Amino acid sequence: MLRRRGGFSLLELLIVVSLIGVLATVLLDRLRYYEEVAEKANVEYTISSIKSVLRYKLAALMLEGRMQECGGLVGQNPMDWLEAKPENYTGAGPAKNFPQGNWYFDNDARALVYVPLNTQHFQADAQGARQIRLRVAKVMQKADGASTRACQEAGDSVEIQVQRYRWF
Repeated sequence: MLRRRGGFSLLELLIVVSLIGVLATVLLDRLRYYEEVAEKANVEYTISSIKSVLRYKLAALMLEGRMQECGGLVGQNPMDWLEAKPENYTGAGPAKNFPQGNWYFDNDARALVYVPLNTQHFQADAQGARQIRLRVAKVMQKADGASTRACQEAGDSVEIQVQRYRWF
């Protein structure tokens, strides 16, 4: 009788390598997806933190009786209000090609901008830009003259306006 030598045949080796390749491809695709989900969560957390610190600043102005100063917040860099800036904040300057995955403050537009790193599920805006822009702006008064914001008595109401974007 013929005895079979130990080890893999060429066909068995090809099947195993093919399976490992398919599994690695699926794993890497899922990894990229979860990286993008994590990036989106980080961006939304930063935006939420900025909105919270604006509410805190408005409340402090109200308590100090300085509501007329609410309008002075318009156009400011909201990153300056945070106790600790995100690690991916590159600073302020004119709009230029900042690295993806970073925040910067556009001095010309007076807007805070985030340029996403993972954009597989991110839809560009009407101009084709793949970025998220937010700024501190005055709130328009409602038709009946009432404002929904804290500084209505002073005639100035401010909020963080986030340019609409779709991510997932």
